Amino acid sequence: MKITIGKYPKNGNQKKSIRIDPWDTWSMDSTLADIILPMLKQLRKTQHGAPCTDDEDAPEHLRSTAAKPKKNEWDTDEFHFKRWDWIMKEMIWAFGEHAKDREPNFWIKKPKHKWVDVEGQDWKEMVTTDKGIYGTQKKRFSFVWKILSESLGLNV
Repeated sequence: MKITIGKYPKNGNQKKSIRIDPWDTWSMDSTLADIILPMLKQLRKTQHGAPCTDDEDAPEHLRSTAAKPKKNEWDTDEFHFKRWDWIMKEMIWAFGEHAKDREPNFWIKKPKHKWVDVEGQDWKEMVTTDKGIYGTQKKRFSFVWKILSESLGLNV
């Protein structure tokens, strides 16, 4: 894969050159994590605001319901930016774990798999023999894990 994206021009179109190789899509979730992680880190360093976020995406102490009443309806609550910072940190952690190409570190008991012959084929198939036990930290990372699970099609 090779990607070159030029600066935004004052007039005209932004120059982009994107080449995707066949091996880039073999484990596209890992390829995307390798791209998304440094982008999120750079965004966190240079952020210039915060989007609206849902309260259920942040811990209770950062929710708008925990903030003092706003003076005007259009104002942001006192935790608006802290809530976004928390969400950014969680996304960076989650994509960092995925980019490491290993299981996230909150399994109490890791799942077990075995390789079985596929009848009439010269290859084997991985079969889960024990789903494992998911750790207690799952609640803390539920927002980010939910996003990763849904976007990567994981059945956790």
